[in-house]
Parts: sequence; structure tokens; C-alpha cells
Amino acid sequence: MERAVLFKFKSPSSILIVGPSGCGKTCFTESLLVHDISDLFAQPPTAIVYCYGAWQDKFDHMKHMGIKFHEGVPDVSHLQKWFTAKGGILVLDDLMAEGGNDKEVMDLFTKHSHHQNITVLYLCQDMFPPGKYAKTITRNSHYIVAFKNPHDQLSMRNILLQAYPKT
Repeated sequence: MERAVLFKFKSPSSILIVGPSGCGKTCFTESLLVHDISDLFAQPPTAIVYCYGAWQDKFDHMKHMGIKFHEGVPDVSHLQKWFTAKGGILVLDDLMAEGGNDKEVMDLFTKHSHHQNITVLYLCQDMFPPGKYAKTITRNSHYIVAFKNPHDQLSMRNILLQAYPKT
């Protein structure tokens, strides 16, 4: 009898979680980090740091579960302080406006994630946001978790055409 192989995110990696405001990105991420972490990650993290743009009451539950919180975009010194050689997970939530124009965020996707063994979860409202570094960030995402957005079906179509071009 054939057994099903469960999907697991590889570590380190970069995961773009995209969808309109209020669609459940933060709730999905909370479930991923608090309830399903050992089932969904090949190497469960030793440290989790959640960076946010605006504090939400739902963060209290995650804080009680041992997740550390930081307001704003972290810099390299923060990463070195938070993560040992074993790495961990870094969440960037509600930082799309800052992130698309921040070289530090681009460097997370192109350098630090791999070299410091950090899995980055980047929650944003737009798959192709404006910003100097936004295109590079999107292109360097290993995984994309896309929530339904009836007002932006073209972005999903473009991603699918890139993944499965017409012959």
C-alpha cells in the first residue's frame, strides 16, 4: 500500500504569504507557528521572532507560547543576536510599505536567509508591491501562499504562467 508523503517547508527558505487585508494571513501564520510547526517544517526552528508594523491583540497568544516580538524591520545586528547557527523563523507582518524599499529586507531574501539558516515569512497584501526592492524580494521567494483576492486575479495568473509557461 502506498503512503502519502506530507508536505513540509524546507529550512532555510523564504515564504511569501499574500492576500488582501483581513483575509487571514496573520491567523494562518499563527496556526503555522503555534499548532503545526513540527508537522509543516522539515527542521522545527529553535527560535521564532515576529516583526510587526502594528501590534494586534492576537499577538498576545503567540507571545505566551514563547515567540519573541519586535516592532519594525530588523537589521543585521538583530539577526545575529536572535539567531544562533541553528537558525530559526523570522516573520515580517504588516511591513510591506517599509519592506519593498528596504535593502535589509531584500538582503534577508537574497543573503541572510541562506547564510544564517533563517526561514523568512513575509506577509503582505500585494504579490507585486511597489518599491525599489519589491520585485527582487518576490522573485527570491521559495514558496508563495496566496489567499483569494478577487480584485487581483492578474497577479496569480502571471505567477502561474511563469511556473507553467505555454508551449
